[in-house]
Amino acid sequence: MSQPDCLHISLFGAPQVMRGSSLVEGFISNKVRALFCYLVMNPHPHTRETLAGLLWGDMPENEARANLRKALSNLRKLFPEWFHITRQTVTFDTQSPYTLDVAEFQRLYERLQGQLSPEERPKILQELVSLSRGEFLAGFYVAGASTFNEWAFGWRERFSEQAFQARYALAEHYMAHRLYSQAVTHLRHILSMDPWREDVHRDLMLAYARMGEQKAALKQYAVCKQVLSRELDVLPAPETVLLYERIKARGERPSGNIPRQPVPCFGREKELQIITQRLTSANCRWLTVTGLGGVGKTRLAIDAAQQLSPFFFDGVFFVSLASVHTLQAVVSTIAETLGMLFDEQGDRIEQLVGYLQQRETLLVLDNCEHLTTITPVLEHLLEHTHNLKVLLTSRQRLHSAWEHVLPLQGVQVDSPQDSADVPSPAVHLFRYHARRVRPGFSPSAEEMGTIRQICRTLGGLPLGIELAAAWVGSMTCSQILRAILETPAFLDSTLPARKSQYHGLRAILRYTWIQLTPQEQRCFARLAVFGDSFTAEAAQAIAGLSPTLLGRFVEHGLLHTTILDAPEFPPRYTLHQLWLQFATDRLAEMPAERQDGYHAHRRYYLALLQHATAPFPVPDFNNAYIAWKRALEMAPYEEFEACTRTIVASLVSHNRYDELLEILQSALQRMASQRNPDTILQARWLRLMGEAYFRLGQLPKSLEYHHQALTVLGMDMPASLPRQALELGREILRQVWHRLRMPRPDAQRKHRYLEGARSYERLGQILFFESVPAVTLLYTSLRGMNLAEKAPPSDVLSRLYGNMILGSGLVPLHTMARFYRRLALEVAQRLDSPSALSWVLEISSIYTCGIGDWAQAEQEAWQAIALANQERDTRRRNECLVMPAHAAHARGDFRRSAELWQQIYLTALQSGDIQAQRWGLSGQAENFLPLGRFEESAAYLQATLELPLKVADIGTDITCYGLLALTRYQQEKFSEARRVADIGLRLVAESSPTAFSSVNGYTCLALVYLLLWKNAPQDAALADAARQSTSALWAFSRIFTLGRPAALLAAGLLAWLSGKQTKAMQLWRRGIASARALQMPYLEASLYNHMAHHLPEGHPEKDTAMAKSQQIFARLQVPAVIRETV
Repeated sequence: MSQPDCLHISLFGAPQVMRGSSLVEGFISNKVRALFCYLVMNPHPHTRETLAGLLWGDMPENEARANLRKALSNLRKLFPEWFHITRQTVTFDTQSPYTLDVAEFQRLYERLQGQLSPEERPKILQELVSLSRGEFLAGFYVAGASTFNEWAFGWRERFSEQAFQARYALAEHYMAHRLYSQAVTHLRHILSMDPWREDVHRDLMLAYARMGEQKAALKQYAVCKQVLSRELDVLPAPETVLLYERIKARGERPSGNIPRQPVPCFGREKELQIITQRLTSANCRWLTVTGLGGVGKTRLAIDAAQQLSPFFFDGVFFVSLASVHTLQAVVSTIAETLGMLFDEQGDRIEQLVGYLQQRETLLVLDNCEHLTTITPVLEHLLEHTHNLKVLLTSRQRLHSAWEHVLPLQGVQVDSPQDSADVPSPAVHLFRYHARRVRPGFSPSAEEMGTIRQICRTLGGLPLGIELAAAWVGSMTCSQILRAILETPAFLDSTLPARKSQYHGLRAILRYTWIQLTPQEQRCFARLAVFGDSFTAEAAQAIAGLSPTLLGRFVEHGLLHTTILDAPEFPPRYTLHQLWLQFATDRLAEMPAERQDGYHAHRRYYLALLQHATAPFPVPDFNNAYIAWKRALEMAPYEEFEACTRTIVASLVSHNRYDELLEILQSALQRMASQRNPDTILQARWLRLMGEAYFRLGQLPKSLEYHHQALTVLGMDMPASLPRQALELGREILRQVWHRLRMPRPDAQRKHRYLEGARSYERLGQILFFESVPAVTLLYTSLRGMNLAEKAPPSDVLSRLYGNMILGSGLVPLHTMARFYRRLALEVAQRLDSPSALSWVLEISSIYTCGIGDWAQAEQEAWQAIALANQERDTRRRNECLVMPAHAAHARGDFRRSAELWQQIYLTALQSGDIQAQRWGLSGQAENFLPLGRFEESAAYLQATLELPLKVADIGTDITCYGLLALTRYQQEKFSEARRVADIGLRLVAESSPTAFSSVNGYTCLALVYLLLWKNAPQDAALADAARQSTSALWAFSRIFTLGRPAALLAAGLLAWLSGKQTKAMQLWRRGIASARALQMPYLEASLYNHMAHHLPEGHPEKDTAMAKSQQIFARLQVPAVIRETV
């Protein structure tokens, strides 16, 4: 209870003092109240001079002292026991009883910085939040006391930040403990005080989503976006948009694929608890469950996955790897399970990293003991993701520093409570399986003892218990025990002595086998040819299993059934790994059955693969792959070639290029042993090797194999530039002849022509990004096009016509470019190929962007994007979004452009496409610069340049160095601006302009050198660099029309600095007209701005130019800081 002589002082919120339970009133002024607060907060002696200056510093000294005396008299009267007041000093007496909320807050906050137990920390956080009921001295302002107000402001800021930290930490505590409603309360309170804290908006979105309130989560994103735009004029950060996309996607797809199990789990409560504790803790991201075959690792992992599902926002995914034998197949299988589509180009593992990077996902990887190369991949995934965790099953650990291990033993056989009513887990499991075959099974006390002995003999292994219980329908428990003990333990010699519990299991396997008829044994042994799960139809076609026999095998535990959630897929059947090993050994004893079984398996699955129209189930593909492997090893070459054609076609249609490499390498090696190989097929396989490497982002290897394919066809590309120029002339003549008289398709040689055309088409695309001379690009396009025109119309012909659009534009021959654009569209539309049409539209959009036809470029880009979305081609979508982003930038809509570039970056981040990530980051920086956001621009450009890219992207590099140089100039870091510009200028000198998108790189380099030279006119090196960069920009503008206004701006500035003012004015006027014609208002304003700054006072055009410049900049909402230099 409060004591009458105790002061209770509250300085959070409006200041308030209670003596006991009574409110203290009687302060004669706010300054007396302020003096009280100051002395309480600083309980040590203060001189009168200091206090007078604190509150009456704007008065003469005598008046200040007089006011202080009145104030002290008022305090002495109100609080006689709590102040020591002398003629020199004033002190608050801490020995008199009092409480002070801010002092208690400080004490608790200091405790928070120390070592606290998990139980103490949330209690202290809660106390801190309760104490900080409002701001320090909220609403308390003292007129004429600036020193006091500054002191109060300092404490207010400090306490506000500490209170924020405490409340935020408490919210995070509630989030971590799944107390989302409490977390929401505190997060909303924080946003009511600081609405622009984007990290808090993200947490609130996530809390709503975890509560299942998706609409509230998406609405919170809209609020966040609106606040950031209104208050700070910025877009949400990429991580905020990614979270928004995750929440939106979560409502559109299932959150996992955990298999349904027909049998309940017995006796694994302790193990489930351990798995849950470990995988929900921060220090365990990889847990491997190890144990013998048949011990129940898979079943435990499935139950754990179900139990862990609520803890993983983006889902729990079960991936069976028992039948996966290569690293490439592991990556593809995981991606397919996640529902992830790989992009056309890029490293598959990096794409998987990008997909999982921001997701909170649990991967359950089952049966990994045979995958010796999986460890580095899992380590890479964990190192480069934030919230990915892995639950893995294997017979032995995988020896990774990330790995935690849970050894699994058999289920408990003996327990203190074991009885008929409460049996031990092992006995309960036996009884459950027995009742499946004998529903009325109710063992006597004697039989319960026998069951315990059976379970003990089997070491508690669930598989053995299931198999033993299956014989209850025809044998007594004693007979089952005798069969286990008396049947020779099959293959015991291969097992270590310490695994004696396997002996009983082997005996059960052997006994079950003996009970089958010879025909049933042959059928069961033939099941060993399957490489993965199979359907009833496949079992009958390959192993001769009738539906009745299939049901009997399931009943006796020889097969397990998996019911898929997708109703279009029939049930699938699998053999446990021990049964598979057993069946394989038995089949090896039947050579004729094995040979016939392999042939039937190969015939069935390759036919299935050949006629598949929908996405192929992973197990069926694994079976087809095993069939191909056997054909590689033992089938005649003609049969092997037919198998390879089928599986290659399937892999290409499903974009599984990483697995394609292994198959083609083996196929080409076997083909090389043939005396007269099919050269067209050899060229196709070499080209597909090149295509696979292209899709995987390994462009040098891709070039190598495409050249090999052309060599086999006798269509080699000239090695030197002079030879290419000579051959280009011949190809131009051929093309002119084709335009006069189109060649008739040659049915006999069409495959040869098409293979050559496809290789040249892909070579042109690769070389385009390497900024090779225009002669080389034109040669690849014309050579390929002339070949394709000798065959019937095809998608490659439309693509090559599309390449000619760009090639013609680089010369530049715009009439020719428009001609080939018409041809490309005609062929693509005639073929009714969305992929070909989207490619042509993308290429045409690139061309029209380069000439500044923004409306046409945007229209074609959005049409291509719609087609790419139908094909689920995210890479094509990103490539096409580049054009609307550039169009928005050219028109001065920098915020819209930045938003589009952010979309590109986020999509690329999710797919792992490094090149598109670079485009997205540098594109955003390109828009931050005219908005005056220099720090962000520099950070994004640095991040772009630091991204590891395995392919050449010189255009983006030039853009980055140019933009970064101008950013550093704006930041007055002139030496750094020059250093960066020098790197960019070297790249310009070493390459030819092939991409319109680097226009701002060329522009910024020229401007930086010109502005630096303007400030240092005696620097000859700067003068040379200014002329060189301006000349390069001028050459760029001769190819790409959109560069003309910037080229005229730079050329005008160069002329002015060279003393040619009249020429400079002419160039700037031409630039203004060009910018206006091309609808590029920002450059128009920049040109006016330069005119206004360089014209002398009194010049008739100076004021007009300045007014027009300001008018346009104001309309574009560009900050004034950018106007003075650009």
